Amino acid sequence: MVATTQVKRKRSGSVSGQGSKPTISKDVLINVLMKNGNPITSESDQETQEQYSENEKSDTIYEEDEESEDDENENDGDEKEADAHKSKKQKTNMNAKDIQIARETAELFRSNIFKLQIDELVKEVKLNESKIKGVEKFLHKLYDAIQDIKETDKLGLDKINAIFSKTTKHPKFQRINVPFADPKPVNINYKLQYLKPKDISLVGSFGLKNGIQLPFNNIVDLNVTMPNELFEKKDYLNYRAFHKRSFYLAYITRELLNSVGTNLSFLKFHYEYVNNDMLTPSLRIDCVANDVDNELNFHKSKFSIRLIASFPFDAFDFKKLLPDKNNIRIQLPNEEDDQLPPTPIYNASLITNSTYDHYLKLLYKTKKQVENFHDACVLGRLWLLQRGFKSGSFSHGGFGHFEFAVLMALLLKGGGLDGNKILLSGFSSYQLFKGTVKYLATVDIAEHGYLSFHSNESIANHVKYSTDGFHVPAIFDKTTKLNILWKMSIASYQLIKHEAQITLNLLNNDTKDTFDAIFLKKNDIPYLKYDLNIELPIPAPKHSKDEKISADNGTIEFNAGEKITFISYENFIKNRLYTILKTGLQDKLKNLSIKIVDHSVKDYKQVSGVQTTVHKRKHELNLSTSKIHIGLILNQQESEKLVIRGPPNSDTEAGEEFDQFWGEKASLRKFKDSSIHHCVIWEASAHEPTVFSVVKYLFSLHLDYFVSSKVQTTCGYFQSKIPLPTLPSATKTSVVNVNSYNNLKTSFENFYKVLMNLNDKLPLKIKTLLPNGSAFRYTSVLAPVPFAVSNPEFFQDVVLEFESSKNWPDQIQALENTKTAFLLKIYDLLKESKSSEHYHVFIERDDISVPYNHDITTLNVITPEGFGFRVRVLTERDEVLYLRANSNVSKDKRSVLEEVYLKFNQKYIGSIKHTRSVSTLAHHFLYLSPVIRLFKRWLDDQLLLSHLNDELVELIALKVFVDSESWLPPSSAQSGFLRILQFLATWNWKEVPLVLDLTKKLDKELEGSEYEFLNTLHNDTGADFAKLSDKMSLPLHHTLVSNFEKVRGSDPQGMRTQYFIGTKDDQSGILWGSHVHLPIATRLTVLARIAISLMETQGINEKTVDMLFKPALDDYDFVIRTKGPESSSIREFSGIHSASAYKNLSSLQSHFNSSGGLIEDALVMKLDPMTELMRQLNDRYGNIILFSSHEISGLHNKGENVITGIFYPNAIGVKSFKVNMGYNCQPVDGKENDVVINKKAIYDDICKLGGDLIHNLFVKKI
Repeated sequence: MVATTQVKRKRSGSVSGQGSKPTISKDVLINVLMKNGNPITSESDQETQEQYSENEKSDTIYEEDEESEDDENENDGDEKEADAHKSKKQKTNMNAKDIQIARETAELFRSNIFKLQIDELVKEVKLNESKIKGVEKFLHKLYDAIQDIKETDKLGLDKINAIFSKTTKHPKFQRINVPFADPKPVNINYKLQYLKPKDISLVGSFGLKNGIQLPFNNIVDLNVTMPNELFEKKDYLNYRAFHKRSFYLAYITRELLNSVGTNLSFLKFHYEYVNNDMLTPSLRIDCVANDVDNELNFHKSKFSIRLIASFPFDAFDFKKLLPDKNNIRIQLPNEEDDQLPPTPIYNASLITNSTYDHYLKLLYKTKKQVENFHDACVLGRLWLLQRGFKSGSFSHGGFGHFEFAVLMALLLKGGGLDGNKILLSGFSSYQLFKGTVKYLATVDIAEHGYLSFHSNESIANHVKYSTDGFHVPAIFDKTTKLNILWKMSIASYQLIKHEAQITLNLLNNDTKDTFDAIFLKKNDIPYLKYDLNIELPIPAPKHSKDEKISADNGTIEFNAGEKITFISYENFIKNRLYTILKTGLQDKLKNLSIKIVDHSVKDYKQVSGVQTTVHKRKHELNLSTSKIHIGLILNQQESEKLVIRGPPNSDTEAGEEFDQFWGEKASLRKFKDSSIHHCVIWEASAHEPTVFSVVKYLFSLHLDYFVSSKVQTTCGYFQSKIPLPTLPSATKTSVVNVNSYNNLKTSFENFYKVLMNLNDKLPLKIKTLLPNGSAFRYTSVLAPVPFAVSNPEFFQDVVLEFESSKNWPDQIQALENTKTAFLLKIYDLLKESKSSEHYHVFIERDDISVPYNHDITTLNVITPEGFGFRVRVLTERDEVLYLRANSNVSKDKRSVLEEVYLKFNQKYIGSIKHTRSVSTLAHHFLYLSPVIRLFKRWLDDQLLLSHLNDELVELIALKVFVDSESWLPPSSAQSGFLRILQFLATWNWKEVPLVLDLTKKLDKELEGSEYEFLNTLHNDTGADFAKLSDKMSLPLHHTLVSNFEKVRGSDPQGMRTQYFIGTKDDQSGILWGSHVHLPIATRLTVLARIAISLMETQGINEKTVDMLFKPALDDYDFVIRTKGPESSSIREFSGIHSASAYKNLSSLQSHFNSSGGLIEDALVMKLDPMTELMRQLNDRYGNIILFSSHEISGLHNKGENVITGIFYPNAIGVKSFKVNMGYNCQPVDGKENDVVINKKAIYDDICKLGGDLIHNLFVKKI
């Protein structure tokens, strides 16, 4: 690598020496290079880059300046000229060198900013030297105490029991038990003994000096190697070695407690099973906050010391411990000894306990040889921690920082098909980390291949990838016969591979800073990470079919053969569940996680292994407080499909297996391609995901009935909040079903054809009819239902465009009148035409959409199918006239005209582009529609939806789909909705823009990384990483960020533009997020934070979800509760399905009945009067009160609603009286000309205005 760098620099020097001259200063050049791969953050930066680019194209400008200067100074002496030439030459060389350094830094660390972030991160997590010294003092004391323990004679079980039946001198830990492996020895023909250790050494990350400071579980591993004299050749059989080690550890524990006595009362002792391996107990020593001034008290360091008793490296023949060997000899019914199953976990545990020092030396040697290995290991450890791989324990996936470090060390020596190196020793920490992550993401070391190596220094370190896999995760050491990944299951391997693929895409993202998402953000929060979270009780183990056990959670057979294979019941039950789910869910499932969670113990206390008190022999799983948690990452394209397709009918053997697995649900079915397959048919439900129905059935079939009856998920609580339409079989329709929206689109297409048929009778032909309503984007809160006129979104906006004409008026009012004339003509033609005789149409004035323009009219249409459309006319002159008005107005009124133009753009132009983009994405992301609908429902319940336009809400929701960072796009309503709240809770919208690439498809990018498989193996440098699909260009991203800087430069507090959301369609970023009331924007952030806090502290259940959707009314100055109209049912005419309604009463209205009168009068009887009341309240008091209400009254009991109000701060103070103050006021006592707002009079006026709609009014007491 050094030689390569020198060659690069030599080439750079030769290029710079070919007469090229620097065009700008060194500082400017370095500043430009600092922006490599990162957004330009200011206008000055952009100007600098432009200056650099222009000067780089041509050097003649600079040379001409030099020549002109030389002409002016041609009378100067030769000596002066020579000095100037020498100075310029030095400046040129200095610039070329610094530029090359900057370029190399960008190559080694992606960018200089990324390098600075890595350096700062590594510095922050570095162990505190003062804390280390405190621990080292105690370690020296502990070392001496162990060396002082007296040896014993060979002891039988009787003598051992007698020794440990005596109490110790320590008052808190008087009884000690030997942590024998299960089954414990009863009558053994060999003796146990304690002899002085062969060696005592530090191992693990502390021994490697590779540790980091964590907020929890900082472990110092002290390895006490037992002497060879204690073991015989066949002690590897039948737990013999483990029993000897358990006695050895217990004896050390007892003697330490006796030596400590009451002198060191601040010490706490526990047995901890290393990495949750029930064969590897250790002694964990902690300090409590007593006697903290004692120099041996290391409580402040937050460290724990773990004493591990290990076997000598040469005690056993490792060939006897290969993964396919059996070393636990038991008698199975009707089977011979040679048919016993292999014991891979037992064998690997024995080897691991013999090789602590061996692998420490391997990593230490790599650390010495590779300068940046330490920092890369730190990055890898932090990356794993944020993804839930907190250690290498069984419970945390079996892949921790040790496995990551070993893999990286091996890739520095080989790893390709031919043993070629994947990483080079000269790589930076970033390159080492990225290369290792790439290998995990793209190379299969489980199903189709494995990595093999020799750890013995006397043998050539040949690390090679082989393509014939063991069907388990495998990095196999041919020296020790150990699979480094022995604690990993297929499920955890697939999960780490999945995480690596996502991280690889983040590392390859050149348009944004992904450092936080990779290293700082915690992404193992179950309700955010997984689409479906399932919890079920743990059934009690039954050791034979005939054994009768009474258990509340049911039972499951765990026989002797399974015991020796999996060692622990936890490993067995997780493997059993994985097999069932993987076989049953097939393509519906992408990845899954299965964990056993004990709710009575905090998770951080069991990171390195489960603990038990020293007076207990073994750890016992608490079935009453523990639950099995299953997290599923679903395939959104398959998860809601109702048919699981099995093998063809011609495959008899596979068909029998399929039928046996699925039981009575299995059937034969003929498909469209005329093939006959075994299959399983499911029934969709609006209240729970189809996958959950499959899981419940599988558990009822393959597990105990009691277990399946108690399976729970939280998705149903959220899905029940999505309103169901009053359509046939609405409750038996999947949440991703959009048939009702498609019916609306079909009706729109029919209406479009009717309008186009009118072209011959119109003075100007219709060019097109463009939809821009939320229902066309599948995002309306209420699904479209025919004739549901009480739905506030019943009339969907569409924009009508005529062909170009030069005769359109050149004044806005005249133009609107002309458009009205055209709409009236269409109105008459629709009334007269027989083909449109079933269309109900009327003209309506729209004085709300565009401020100060009260001449806009719309054509409202109800189609024969029962859907409503609101038609607006757009011409090529509209935008020109609005822009002209904006440019001609004085500066003091320009902000008002800018708002007018924004509202026009929103309603006529931007919404069309937005509809096109979102509807396209909704077809790709099937859960986009239910997630947005659920999010809007939450906003409406919190009285916020009426203040935010639909497009803004949808763009915020799109963030979690097109820029999902550390996760795949959500495949359930729950995960999508909660991720939106998480984003809102953490988004500092005043300082950070939201830039959305609406063409990016993350899951497709992940598939692309699989195609790099063979390329990775043959690539010596690992330079080419996963392919990316078309995405937002870097210049466009720079433009959007630059626009945000300009917006915040003029509006730093977000008074005019609250949410900057930049897209390809809206590069200004201010179209949808401007003119949101600042209290509303702030409240949205606060509510999101409260919601996430509620989920974290109280969990997700029916009660907390109901709390989540309940508005907080105590924050408002006054609250008005309103009644629903007595003349009609708002809920029924809004098209909302009622769970309490009888099926025969929930009938669909098939026509619109105006009773022979005007259609407008018939509509008024069914419209929600709250809409008009809110409009009048805002007209009267909108300048002093911020009103809020539910936008959809039909979602609430009997159409009842609530109106809340907050007085603007500038309206409630004392003011001097003047004419036309704009609100009711009253004089201040003792002051002649001062007045204050008359709240009582305003409340009375509001009640009079509401009339019978007002139920009561509550005023907040101050």
